[in-house]
Amino acid sequence: MLRLEGIAASAVHRAAALAKVLSPFGTAEILEDAASVAIWSSVRDVAPFAAKGALGAWPVCADCLSAGVRGCVRRGLGARTPAAT
Repeated sequence: MLRLEGIAASAVHRAAALAKVLSPFGTAEILEDAASVAIWSSVRDVAPFAAKGALGAWPVCADCLSAGVRGCVRRGLGARTPAAT
């Protein structure tokens, strides 16, 4: 899924060019207006992974994340860092 932004005429031209270049991989579907807003809102909200989403809530393995990402996640969730053993 790609998102093209900018002046409408330019976005339309770029979308057509991308569709042509990517045609060996399948047919491109171009979403406009309400459909585009809906799908990008879903991506922003991580809707498929939300508790009632199609994929259900997925746990995150903190050990798999970089130290910086772990810190941001912990701060964002108000979690405390476990005591070192």
